[in-house]
Parts: sequence; structure tokens; C-alpha cells
Amino acid sequence: MERSGDSFLHNMAKKQIKEVEPIVSPMSSEMLFAPVTPEEVRAERLVKIAQQQLQTSMRYKEKRMQEIQKNEDLYYGKTKKALKGRWNVPLPLMSGYVDTLLSKIDDPPRVKYGYQDVADMELAQKVQAKWDQESISVKNQWALKDRQEKKLATLSGVGISKTYAYRNEDGKYTSVYDVIDYLDFECEPMGGQLLQNHTFKGQRNIFKTKSQLTRGATGANATYNRRQVLKLLISFGSRDQKEFQQLYMEKTDRLRALGFNVDQGSYVGIPIYNFVEWYMEDPDNGEKYYLLFEPHTGIWIRGCPLTDVFENDCDPFDAWHTHPDAFNFWSKAPADDMRPVADSMNVIFNQALDARDRKIYHQRAYDPAVFTDPAQLEWRPDGLVEVTSGYSASQPISNGIYELKIEGVDEAATINLMTFMDQISGTKTGITPGSQGATEDKRVGIYFGNLQQVADRLGLYNKSYSEAWGSKGLKFFYGLKENITNDGVMVRMIGDKGYNWTTLTKSDVDKQVQEFDITIVGGQAEAAADEIKKKTKEAALALLMANPNTGARMNPDVLIEESLRNAGWEDGEVKRFLDNQPPGSELLISQAHQAIQEILLGKTPKQHRGATTLYMQTIVDFAQDSDDLDLETYSALMDYAGAHMGIAVENAMRKVRLQAAVESAKMGAQGGRPAPGGEVVAPEGKTAVPGSPTADSIGFIGTPATPREAIAAGIPGMGA
Repeated sequence: MERSGDSFLHNMAKKQIKEVEPIVSPMSSEMLFAPVTPEEVRAERLVKIAQQQLQTSMRYKEKRMQEIQKNEDLYYGKTKKALKGRWNVPLPLMSGYVDTLLSKIDDPPRVKYGYQDVADMELAQKVQAKWDQESISVKNQWALKDRQEKKLATLSGVGISKTYAYRNEDGKYTSVYDVIDYLDFECEPMGGQLLQNHTFKGQRNIFKTKSQLTRGATGANATYNRRQVLKLLISFGSRDQKEFQQLYMEKTDRLRALGFNVDQGSYVGIPIYNFVEWYMEDPDNGEKYYLLFEPHTGIWIRGCPLTDVFENDCDPFDAWHTHPDAFNFWSKAPADDMRPVADSMNVIFNQALDARDRKIYHQRAYDPAVFTDPAQLEWRPDGLVEVTSGYSASQPISNGIYELKIEGVDEAATINLMTFMDQISGTKTGITPGSQGATEDKRVGIYFGNLQQVADRLGLYNKSYSEAWGSKGLKFFYGLKENITNDGVMVRMIGDKGYNWTTLTKSDVDKQVQEFDITIVGGQAEAAADEIKKKTKEAALALLMANPNTGARMNPDVLIEESLRNAGWEDGEVKRFLDNQPPGSELLISQAHQAIQEILLGKTPKQHRGATTLYMQTIVDFAQDSDDLDLETYSALMDYAGAHMGIAVENAMRKVRLQAAVESAKMGAQGGRPAPGGEVVAPEGKTAVPGSPTADSIGFIGTPATPREAIAAGIPGMGA
């Protein structure tokens, strides 16, 4: 830290270093003085470059961040202190604009995984199912994070996020989608719009506790450098506050705008440290490199090639722009367009209030020869004002006071001007009274016309946004490929008969060779446009069905599918409508997969007293479709399924007896006569076992020799 270029960081470091406290650490002092490795030498060299890059980025974007802060101040209603006697009331113009814009684009798009090679079709379907599962998870809160990202983009012009995966402490696959504050993000000043072209980028204000550091530096799966962690703990001692020095003041300014006392709100009660996560190219060989370091001292705790962190050699950041600019990453925002209008309307409104005050509470002049004490002229209840005794009674007392009247501002003209400015801003931005829900248009055609206009306008923002989600979808697959375990993860897929559960395994993702064809669908603007398409489709189907010639040629199943989809039913629900499976099938399938999971873990699940052939077939299908199972596990699954043969037959017989009894009761009520003894009469050419349902009813013909043969015989009937 001796170079002049590092003097700023050096001075800041001296301010933060406190008296060294005793440290209880599982790392020995020998580690601190062990020989330096070549990788540590490389990290020391690169972290000095990273510190300079960090300063360069922050200085470059400083003015732009100040402009964005003005947008935030207007959004939060922050105003400067008004002069005495003047109004400075903030109107909710910026907040109304931003919130209305967000309400039109608050639905996250859906990533669809296609395939280039038909051999990858099943994998694409499984990855799609896993994406859908993760994206709607309440725990992950992707929809909430997506709205947060859009709000930051509306104010700043750029939405930034991180998408990656890792294995948690239990070794389980975990996906992550995080929103990055533009105040925390740094990148190459002249890198241009496309983030992948930047030679360096990173995120600051990453806080880690002392316990996280020690855990990350010890154990079999340690990722932090032990020597560097110990050096950091010795240098800083124990701190229990989130420290925001000059490098981090922008974030606290945002909170101060809302009235928070940031200086008194940093206490967290546990030792905590602030880091920068940095992605850069090694100038010596161009290799991508990863660093996690304390920005003031340059003490790094992890430094390694990027491929050691992400095997795909791709950083986790994605960015999209509301107003793309090929040569400028920090391009303008929608709020930048609205700010002059909001400022002007605030000024006009407050000038009108000032004028009303001047008109109502105007100044007065008085004659000291009449009123010796002007303070008595101030109004008060039952007040008395002393008049000079020598004043001539022949002259009216009103001559002693003169009102200094001024002309007020025309209020009607003020309202007209503000209305005009509101209409102009709505026309140019697409946030019109109609899109805000204040339209008086009630006719369907006009309503859908308004939706189309808003969809077209917001589509200018969504193009870049959708492209960024395509990149997230690709990184999501990379995260699966690198972190999924041999046990795999359960995914819910759409089959011929509705939703089915299956397993996405390590061998599945390792087979993929071709790149996926990723497309983006959905979003509020596209949904609005789809409403128009649905109306057109409905009209076309109605026209075809009304014509006997064309109606007779329509495929009934396809017609039902399209009508249900057009009405908003999901594909899995459509399949269920067209399937003849009895109620409760999904629950049986779920229970079968619970048993499968226990068997995969080496356990022996209890027998299911409500098992049917559907329950058995679910387990058999899983065993036969999972080509990576060992023989022992495969046999355990098949044997467990076969052990339910008697239960399945008994349940099927009970069901048919109940149905026969119901039919007999109905025939009796209608004057008919059931078969003697209420027995089921077998159809012609079939043989019925006495006291049991017919062979066709449960799908069995004859007595199977083994449990597996029984399953094979029973599967076609799918009796539940």
C-alpha cells in the first residue's frame, strides 16, 4: 500500500483499524508464516490492480449516481428546506409514474427451454420443470426480486442481478437469483452496454460475519485462504457494526431520504466485515480471475481462476437497460424523462400556494401617528388597539392603515398548465390516464386498444429485459450441471395423463451436448397483447363450429384442448381434463414418490394400505426409466411394488363391490331387479372369480405366477 495511487485506500484503512483484540481461531500462527504459494503471489498482485479498478469505476460513475439520487429523492418525496414564508410541498408525481409503470410490467417472464437435437428433448423438459419449480418457490421469492430489479431499473436505467447455484452445507443443490443495487455494482467505464465485454466488474457491500469467515477457511470444503482470514481478523479485531465509510455513503443517503438515522442503525451485535467480490482478467495471460477482498487494506480471503468457482468460466452477473446505448453501460432511465416534468409541476403547484398566501395574508402599512404600538395590530381574540390620543376624531381611523395588495396567480390557468404537462408526459411515456385505471372508455374494443398501446410502449423496455432473462436461463442450467448430485432432484413434469414426478439426475445433465434454444414468453405487456389474440381465436373457433361443414371436420380432443388453453388453463390441467383417472390419483402418485425417495436413501418404507395398481405402476415406471440405478436399488423398488399386489387387488375388489351395491340400490329404487345375491355378472366370453370383480374391471386375466407378472398384468388396466 505504498504507491501514491493507493493513498486514499491507505488513509481509509488507518481510520478503520482498531486496537487489536484477542482472537480465538482454529487456525494456528504457523499458517500465518508458512511459505507463500505461487497462487497467493498471483492473488496479491491482482488485488492491487482490482483496488485501482474499483476506484476508477466509482469515480467514473459518481456524477451519474448523483443524478439517479435526484430521481430517488423525487420518488420518496424528499425536498429541500423551503425559504421562510414559501411552500415546498412534494407532489407524488414521480412515485405515481414509477408505480404505474411497474404495475404494467410486474409479471416475470417465463423461460422456455427448447432443444436443437431431438435427443435432448427429455432433458429440456426436465430442466424446464426444474426452472418452473424454482421460479415459483415461495422460499426463493423470484417474483418479488424481479419486481425489485424492475424498480431499480426504472429509477437508474439498468437492472442488475446474479444467477448461480451452489451446494449447501448438506451437499444439496441450491439455486440463487439475487438483485444487485446499482450503487454496489462496478464495471469497466468504457466497456459498453454488453456486460460480458467488460474486462472487470464486481459488487461491493458484501458483509460476512466472523463465524462465516472461520467456517469458510476450515474444514474439508474450505474455500477461503486460512492465512488471509487470520490476517484480516488480526488487522481489524472484533467489530459489531456494518461500517459505511466514504466508499459506501451513497446507500446511506438513500435511507436518509426516508428519514432514517443511519449513523445509529449499523449495530448488528456480531463481528462483521465488508468485502468486494471482483471478476477480472489477469493482464499477464488474459485468464478470468475471481477475488473476494476487503477494499481498504486489500486483504483478500479468496483468489482463484474463475473456473474454480464456476466451471463454465462465466460470471453470474446479468444486466438489462431501459434505454439501451451500445457504448454506455450507465444509460438514461425512464425516471430521467419524468424528472423535469415532476420538478416543473412541483414548482408550479408551490408557486400557486405562495400566491394564495400573499393574496390572503398580504402586508399592511401603518401611520405611527395613529398607532403607536404596531404589535397590537396582530389579530387576537377580543384584542384592543391603542390609538394616539391627539389624533383628530374628524379623520377616519382607517386612514392610519394601508393594505399592500398584490395580484394573485390565476388558479384556473395553473390547473390547465399542470393538466397539459400531465397529458404530454403521458403521451410520450405511455403512462396515460387509461393505463392508470382512470379511463372512462367502457367499450371492449377501446379497452383492448388501450392495452395494445401500453404493451407496445412498454415493449421498448422489455426487449433488453427479456434478453437478460434468456441469459439467466442459460446460467440456471449451468448451475444445475455443476451442482446437481448423483441422487438428483425431483421435478414435476407434464405427461400424457397430467402432472407426473420424475428425477433429474447428474447423468441427465452430463449428456447434454447441444446448446438449448431458450425463448422468453409472458410478462404483463405480452399478456395484454395475448388478450387480443385470445379474442381473435375465440371468434375464429365460434365461426368454424357454427358452420356444419367445417364443424364436423374438427377434432373434438384438439378443440377441447385449445378452448381450455385459451380460457387460461395450464397444460397439466388440460391433460387432467382429458384423462379418465379417478379423483385422488395425484395424491397416490405423490405417496408413491415418497416411498421411492425412502428406498433411494436405503430405507424400507411401510406398506401403503391404500395402494392401487396406479401406485404400483408409478414405482415400476420410476425403476425402469432410471437407467443410473444400481441393481440392488432397482430390485428393492420392484420388490416393494410387488409386495402391494394383494393390497391393490383387495382395494379394487372393494371398490367394485361398492359400485355394484350402489347400482343395485339404484335399480331397486327404479323398480328393477339386481342380479341374484347382488353379484356381478361377467360379460359374455369373460370369466369372473366368485366374490371378486370381473377380469376387465381390474385388468387381470388369470392368476399371475409372480408379483412382477401380476404387476405387468395389472398395469394396462390402471385400476385405482
